Amino acid sequence: MRATKPNIVAAIALMVAGPIMFLLVPMYIGAIADSYDYAPGKLGLLASADLLGIMVASLFAPLVINRINWRLSSLLIFIGVISCNYLSVFIASFTALFCLRLFIGLLTGVVMAISASVLSYTSTPDRLFAIAVFTQVSFQTASFLILPGIIEQWLLEGFLYFVIGVQLLALPLLWYLPANLQHVSHTQELSMETRRSRRHCLVVLASMLFFWVAQAGVFSFVDMIGNDNGLDDQSVGLALSISTFIGLGGPLCAAICGDRFGRFWPVAIAGCVQIMVLALFESMTGLTGYTVLLALFQFFWTLVIGYQFGALVSADSSHRFVAVVPAASSAGIALGPLLGGYALEQGGHTLLYIVCGAALFIYMALLLPNARTFHHQPVVPSEN
Repeated sequence: MRATKPNIVAAIALMVAGPIMFLLVPMYIGAIADSYDYAPGKLGLLASADLLGIMVASLFAPLVINRINWRLSSLLIFIGVISCNYLSVFIASFTALFCLRLFIGLLTGVVMAISASVLSYTSTPDRLFAIAVFTQVSFQTASFLILPGIIEQWLLEGFLYFVIGVQLLALPLLWYLPANLQHVSHTQELSMETRRSRRHCLVVLASMLFFWVAQAGVFSFVDMIGNDNGLDDQSVGLALSISTFIGLGGPLCAAICGDRFGRFWPVAIAGCVQIMVLALFESMTGLTGYTVLLALFQFFWTLVIGYQFGALVSADSSHRFVAVVPAASSAGIALGPLLGGYALEQGGHTLLYIVCGAALFIYMALLLPNARTFHHQPVVPSEN
C-alpha cells in the first residue's frame, strides 16, 4: 500500500509553508534592514538562524521519525511556528530575535523531515518531489512580486503577517497527513544488505551536500558576477527574474517525465551542462549572454532535485535517511557562500568557478553510481 493523494497534498503544502522563511529570506532580510538598524553581520546571522535550526533538527530526525505521530506532531509544531512568528512582530532585540528564529528553525526541521518521509512512501518519489520543488519555486516567484509593496508600506510587520497568513491557510491541510507509521522494510533484506543500504544512503546524502555547495556558491554571487561584467543592478535584476521563471521548467519537466528515462542521464546531463555554464561565465559578455547562462544554470539546478530524492528513497530500506535531506541541503547551502567568498578573495571569479565546478564533479561521482531506478512497494502510514 502507498501514501494516499490527501497525504501527498498535505506533505507538499508542508514543504512550502514550513520552510517559508528560508524560501523568502531575501525579502525577510530586506524587511529587517528597513525596520531596524542592524549591521550587515547581524543580518547575515539572522538569515542563517532558521537554516541552522533546520539542519540540527534534521540530523536528529531519523532517531524519532518512525516513532512519532506525524499528524499530531505537525499540527502542534506548526501552531508553535505560527505563534513564534507572531511573537517576532513585537521583538526588536537582535539576541532575542536570533534565538527565536533558531528555535523556529528547529521546529521547521522536524516538519520538513515528516513531509519528506511521507513522499518517500510512494511509488514515484522523483516525480512527487519535483512537484514539491515546482510548488516551492512558484510560490517563491509569486511572493517576490507581492512582498515588495507590502514591505514598503508595513515593513517587517507586514512581511510577518504575510507569512502567518500563508501558514494559517496551510494549517487545515495538515489534518490529512498520516497519523503514524506501521514500519516494515519495503524489501526483505539480510543484515549485509541493510548495511549496504545505509552506505548507499550516506553516499547519496553526501552528493546532495556537494550539489548544494555548488549551487549556493554560484548563486550567492550572481549579482557580483553580473556587475563585474559591466551590468548594472537593474539589468542583473531583470536577468534574475527571467532565469527564475525559466527555472520553473526544471521541476516541471522532472514531474512530467518522472523516472521514464531513468535517473542516470538527467543527473549526468544536468551536471555537465552546469559545469559548461561555469566555464562560459568566464568569457561571458553582455546582458543576453548573462541571462542565457543564468537561465541554463537554474533550469538544470531545479531539474535534478527530485531525482536525487528518488535515488535516496531507492537506497533507504528503513525510510529514516530521507529525514536527513534537509540537513544535507542546509549544510551545502551554508558552506557554498563561505567557500565561494573565500575563492573570490583568493583567486577572483576563475577560482570561484573552479571550486563550484569541482563540487559538481564530486556530486556526480557520488550520485551517478547510485542513480538507479528501483521500484519498491512502500508501506502506507496509518490513517488512524
